[in-house]
Amino acid sequence: LPFMPDDLKVSPTSATHYQHFAHGPLSAYLYLSAEQGVDDVTGMLHELAQRNTELSDKDLRDFLLSFKIDPPPVTDAGALASVRKLIADVNPSVPFAIRKPVTFLLKPNIHAVMDQNKFPSVFNNLTVQQEETVLSELDAQVKTSNYELWRTKQVSDFLDGIWARYGETYEGKLIRPLLKSRRVCRPCAPVLIAFTLAIWLWRRRKASQLITTQSKASQ
Repeated sequence: LPFMPDDLKVSPTSATHYQHFAHGPLSAYLYLSAEQGVDDVTGMLHELAQRNTELSDKDLRDFLLSFKIDPPPVTDAGALASVRKLIADVNPSVPFAIRKPVTFLLKPNIHAVMDQNKFPSVFNNLTVQQEETVLSELDAQVKTSNYELWRTKQVSDFLDGIWARYGETYEGKLIRPLLKSRRVCRPCAPVLIAFTLAIWLWRRRKASQLITTQSKASQ
Protein backbone atom coordinates (compact mmCIF):
# COMPACT_ATOMS: atom_id res chain seq x y z
CA LEU A 1 0.00 0.00 0.00
CA PRO A 2 1.29 3.49 -0.80
CA PHE A 3 1.62 6.39 1.66
CA MET A 4 2.31 4.18 4.69
CA PRO A 5 3.94 5.81 7.76
CA ASP A 6 7.52 4.77 8.51
CA ASP A 7 6.51 2.31 11.25
CA LEU A 8 4.19 0.39 8.91
CA LYS A 9 5.68 0.58 5.43
CA VAL A 10 7.72 -2.14 3.77
CA SER A 11 11.32 -2.47 4.97
CA PRO A 12 14.27 -4.43 3.49
CA THR A 13 13.54 -7.34 5.88
CA SER A 14 9.81 -7.57 5.18
CA ALA A 15 10.04 -10.12 2.36
CA THR A 16 12.19 -12.53 4.39
CA HIS A 17 9.92 -12.11 7.38
CA TYR A 18 6.77 -13.05 5.48
CA GLN A 19 8.46 -15.86 3.56
CA HIS A 20 9.37 -17.55 6.85
CA PHE A 21 5.93 -17.00 8.35
CA ALA A 22 4.22 -18.31 5.23
CA HIS A 23 6.38 -21.46 5.17
CA GLY A 24 5.01 -22.87 8.42
CA PRO A 25 4.80 -22.46 12.21
CA LEU A 26 8.24 -23.90 12.97
CA SER A 27 9.92 -21.70 10.37
CA ALA A 28 8.08 -18.68 11.79
CA TYR A 29 9.06 -19.62 15.34
CA LEU A 30 12.76 -19.95 14.50
CA TYR A 31 12.81 -16.67 12.59
CA LEU A 32 11.13 -14.81 15.45
CA SER A 33 13.40 -16.44 18.05
CA ALA A 34 16.49 -15.30 16.15
CA GLU A 35 15.45 -11.68 16.74
CA GLN A 36 15.21 -11.87 20.53
CA GLY A 37 17.60 -10.07 22.89
CA VAL A 38 18.03 -13.07 25.16
CA ASP A 39 21.28 -11.81 26.70
CA ASP A 40 19.69 -8.65 28.11
CA VAL A 41 16.60 -10.37 29.47
CA THR A 42 18.39 -13.27 31.14
CA GLY A 43 20.39 -10.58 32.95
CA MET A 44 17.21 -8.74 33.94
CA LEU A 45 15.66 -11.94 35.29
CA HIS A 46 18.83 -12.77 37.23
CA GLU A 47 18.74 -9.29 38.79
CA LEU A 48 15.09 -9.79 39.80
CA ALA A 49 15.90 -13.11 41.42
CA GLN A 50 18.73 -11.57 43.47
CA ARG A 51 16.38 -9.30 45.40
CA ASN A 52 16.07 -10.22 49.04
CA THR A 53 12.33 -9.63 49.20
CA GLU A 54 9.54 -11.57 47.51
CA LEU A 55 8.72 -10.12 44.12
CA SER A 56 5.59 -7.98 44.21
CA ASP A 57 3.09 -7.44 41.44
CA LYS A 58 4.62 -3.98 40.98
CA ASP A 59 8.08 -5.53 40.43
CA LEU A 60 6.70 -7.82 37.75
CA ARG A 61 4.62 -5.05 36.17
CA ASP A 62 7.69 -2.79 35.98
CA PHE A 63 9.60 -5.66 34.38
CA LEU A 64 6.94 -6.07 31.70
CA LEU A 65 6.71 -2.34 31.04
CA SER A 66 10.47 -2.15 30.53
CA PHE A 67 9.76 -3.56 27.04
CA LYS A 68 9.08 -0.42 25.01
CA ILE A 69 6.62 -1.51 22.36
CA ASP A 70 3.43 -0.07 20.91
CA PRO A 71 0.96 -1.03 22.29
CA PRO A 72 2.62 -1.63 25.71
CA PRO A 73 2.80 -5.18 27.09
CA VAL A 74 -0.25 -6.51 28.90
CA THR A 75 0.15 -6.27 32.69
CA ASP A 76 -3.06 -7.89 33.94
CA ALA A 77 -3.22 -10.76 36.43
CA GLY A 78 -2.66 -13.36 33.72
CA ALA A 79 0.47 -11.59 32.46
CA LEU A 80 1.90 -11.32 35.97
CA ALA A 81 1.15 -15.01 36.58
CA SER A 82 3.04 -15.84 33.37
CA VAL A 83 6.13 -13.99 34.59
CA ARG A 84 5.97 -15.78 37.93
CA LYS A 85 5.67 -19.11 36.09
CA LEU A 86 8.69 -18.25 33.94
CA ILE A 87 10.75 -17.40 37.03
CA ALA A 88 9.68 -20.62 38.74
CA ASP A 89 10.58 -22.67 35.64
CA VAL A 90 14.03 -21.27 34.91
CA ASN A 91 15.21 -20.34 38.45
CA PRO A 92 17.11 -17.23 37.29
CA SER A 93 18.96 -16.96 40.62
CA VAL A 94 21.31 -19.48 38.96
CA PRO A 95 23.24 -17.71 36.17
CA PHE A 96 22.27 -18.75 32.65
CA ALA A 97 24.92 -20.82 30.88
CA ILE A 98 23.48 -19.85 27.47
CA ARG A 99 22.68 -16.17 26.83
CA LYS A 100 22.21 -15.89 23.10
CA PRO A 101 19.39 -16.53 20.60
CA VAL A 102 18.49 -20.20 20.49
CA THR A 103 17.55 -20.62 16.82
CA PHE A 104 20.73 -22.35 15.64
CA LEU A 105 21.28 -24.15 18.94
CA LEU A 106 17.92 -25.91 18.52
CA LYS A 107 18.78 -27.54 15.19
CA PRO A 108 20.02 -30.87 16.68
CA ASN A 109 16.83 -31.09 18.73
CA ILE A 110 14.68 -30.28 15.72
CA HIS A 111 16.33 -33.00 13.68
CA ALA A 112 15.91 -35.44 16.57
CA VAL A 113 12.15 -34.80 16.58
CA MET A 114 12.07 -35.08 12.78
CA ASP A 115 13.86 -38.45 12.93
CA GLN A 116 11.57 -39.67 15.69
CA ASN A 117 8.52 -38.91 13.53
CA LYS A 118 10.20 -40.25 10.36
CA PHE A 119 9.81 -36.90 8.62
CA PRO A 120 11.99 -35.79 5.67
CA SER A 121 15.55 -35.11 6.81
CA VAL A 122 15.67 -31.73 5.02
CA PHE A 123 13.95 -29.02 7.06
CA ASN A 124 12.68 -27.09 4.03
CA ASN A 125 10.86 -30.20 2.79
CA LEU A 126 8.53 -30.35 5.80
CA THR A 127 4.85 -29.67 5.24
CA VAL A 128 3.00 -27.14 7.37
CA GLN A 129 1.42 -29.99 9.36
CA GLN A 130 4.83 -31.61 9.93
CA GLU A 131 6.29 -28.29 11.08
CA GLU A 132 3.42 -27.97 13.54
CA THR A 133 4.13 -31.44 14.92
CA VAL A 134 7.85 -30.73 15.35
CA LEU A 135 7.14 -27.43 17.08
CA SER A 136 4.63 -29.03 19.46
CA GLU A 137 7.14 -31.72 20.50
CA LEU A 138 10.27 -29.57 20.52
CA ASP A 139 10.04 -28.15 24.04
CA ALA A 140 9.83 -31.53 25.75
CA GLN A 141 12.72 -32.85 23.66
CA VAL A 142 14.95 -29.90 24.57
CA LYS A 143 14.09 -30.13 28.27
CA THR A 144 15.03 -33.81 28.32
CA SER A 145 18.25 -33.55 26.34
CA ASN A 146 19.71 -30.12 27.22
CA TYR A 147 18.31 -28.47 30.34
CA GLU A 148 20.46 -25.33 30.08
CA LEU A 149 19.32 -24.75 26.52
CA TRP A 150 15.73 -25.32 27.68
CA ARG A 151 16.08 -22.61 30.35
CA THR A 152 17.21 -20.10 27.75
CA LYS A 153 14.52 -21.29 25.34
CA GLN A 154 11.86 -20.44 27.94
CA VAL A 155 13.16 -16.88 28.10
CA SER A 156 13.23 -16.70 24.30
CA ASP A 157 9.68 -18.04 24.07
CA PHE A 158 8.57 -15.46 26.62
CA LEU A 159 10.10 -12.72 24.47
CA ASP A 160 8.37 -14.14 21.39
CA GLY A 161 5.10 -13.54 23.22
CA ILE A 162 6.08 -10.03 24.32
CA TRP A 163 7.02 -8.90 20.83
CA ALA A 164 4.09 -10.65 19.17
CA ARG A 165 1.94 -7.91 20.74
CA TYR A 166 3.56 -5.52 18.27
CA GLY A 167 1.37 -7.17 15.65
CA GLU A 168 -1.59 -5.35 17.21
CA THR A 169 -0.09 -2.16 15.81
CA TYR A 170 -0.64 -3.49 12.30
CA GLU A 171 -4.09 -4.72 13.23
CA GLY A 172 -5.24 -1.48 14.85
CA LYS A 173 -3.66 1.01 12.47
CA LEU A 174 -3.86 -0.83 9.16
CA ILE A 175 -5.57 -4.21 8.89
CA ARG A 176 -8.80 -3.47 10.77
CA PRO A 177 -9.47 -0.07 9.07
CA LEU A 178 -8.67 -1.61 5.68
CA LEU A 179 -11.11 -4.48 6.22
CA LYS A 180 -13.81 -2.10 7.43
CA SER A 181 -13.38 0.10 4.38
CA ARG A 182 -13.59 -2.98 2.16
CA ARG A 183 -16.88 -4.02 3.79
CA VAL A 184 -18.28 -0.56 3.08
CA CYS A 185 -16.89 -0.32 -0.44
CA ARG A 186 -18.07 -3.70 -1.70
CA PRO A 187 -21.83 -2.99 -1.51
CA CYS A 188 -21.27 0.64 -2.52
CA ALA A 189 -19.21 -0.22 -5.60
CA PRO A 190 -22.16 -1.31 -7.84
CA VAL A 191 -24.12 1.79 -6.81
CA LEU A 192 -21.13 4.01 -7.54
CA ILE A 193 -20.58 2.34 -10.92
CA ALA A 194 -24.27 2.70 -11.82
CA PHE A 195 -24.26 6.34 -10.72
CA THR A 196 -21.10 7.06 -12.72
CA LEU A 197 -22.58 5.34 -15.78
CA ALA A 198 -25.83 7.32 -15.43
CA ILE A 199 -23.91 10.62 -15.22
CA TRP A 200 -21.86 9.64 -18.28
CA LEU A 201 -24.97 8.73 -20.29
CA TRP A 202 -26.72 11.93 -19.19
CA ARG A 203 -23.75 14.08 -20.22
CA ARG A 204 -23.46 12.22 -23.51
CA ARG A 205 -27.16 12.81 -24.19
CA LYS A 206 -26.85 16.50 -23.32
CA ALA A 207 -23.83 16.81 -25.59
CA SER A 208 -25.73 15.09 -28.40
CA GLN A 209 -28.69 17.41 -27.92
CA LEU A 210 -26.39 20.44 -27.96
CA ILE A 211 -24.78 19.29 -31.21
CA THR A 212 -28.22 18.76 -32.75
CA THR A 213 -29.37 22.22 -31.64
CA GLN A 214 -26.23 23.88 -32.99
CA SER A 215 -26.62 21.98 -36.29
CA LYS A 216 -30.21 23.14 -36.70
CA ALA A 217 -29.22 26.71 -35.85
CA SER A 218 -26.49 26.73 -38.47
CA GLN A 219 -28.92 25.55 -41.11
